[in-house]
Amino acid sequence: MRMVSNGAKQEPKQDGRRRGSCAERHERQRARLVAFPYVQTFIWKEMGGLYPYLDLSGGLLFFVGSFFFFLAPLIALTRCCSRDVTAWVYMAGVVLYTFAKLFVEGRALYAHFFKSRSARVSRAYHIAVNLFLLGGLLFGVSLSMFLARSNRLAVAVFSLSASVSFWLGSSAFVWDSLRHVLRERARGVESNTYMLGSGGFWLGAAFYSAAGSFKLAALYRPLLWPPLPDLLDMIGGVWYLVGSSLFLMLGTYEMRSFRASEQTLYMRRRYEQLQRERMQRSRLEE
Repeated sequence: MRMVSNGAKQEPKQDGRRRGSCAERHERQRARLVAFPYVQTFIWKEMGGLYPYLDLSGGLLFFVGSFFFFLAPLIALTRCCSRDVTAWVYMAGVVLYTFAKLFVEGRALYAHFFKSRSARVSRAYHIAVNLFLLGGLLFGVSLSMFLARSNRLAVAVFSLSASVSFWLGSSAFVWDSLRHVLRERARGVESNTYMLGSGGFWLGAAFYSAAGSFKLAALYRPLLWPPLPDLLDMIGGVWYLVGSSLFLMLGTYEMRSFRASEQTLYMRRRYEQLQRERMQRSRLEE
């Protein structure tokens, strides 16, 4: 019995030390940010002013970018336009995805430095967003090299690297969303939507990786069915549309909850103001 009680007393101390170390690390990170006043001002004013809208804007850009990722291989399969047109459609999707990821990461940075601990995102979330950003940059390089008629092997390698980066990023999203779902025992609408959207991105990136592998293999040996990579790309685009639709729903949920909390705060402050006015009138009457 004594050993159990000692263990029960030691666990809160360990948890307190762990929380203390997290808080100290967070304060050190904020202290480093002070050394860059322009960056701090930008995150505090610009990101803070747009904080409730960044997730919704990012979701919209994700959705439109996913539509372009679906449209480009569809154009390639139907052969209604040249490969250059397909590449430019892909490029439009890459640009939209890049801005979406910048919006999402900007919101996460603001929450990390200036919000409470419960509002901060995990390290896996930051890793996922940055891997998506890296994948977009690699894909943009691949498309630029294709339009410049560069080495086909380099184009295929950069394209496959981008797909693998997308897949790793979506895997980090899945891992992070599973933690939320297990914590809430699959009862939270937002956490379930986050998990399903991450799963859609994971499947889409898996199909893109398979397509990139076939494109690389086609340089050394002709495929039995040449349109196979474009078909896999189109299926990946469909799953990206599913995932981005769910992320857009998630942004809508967060916007609604933010407005509800803002309205609740306004009503509370208004109630307190009325109470003070009532007390002042009662004092004057006395």
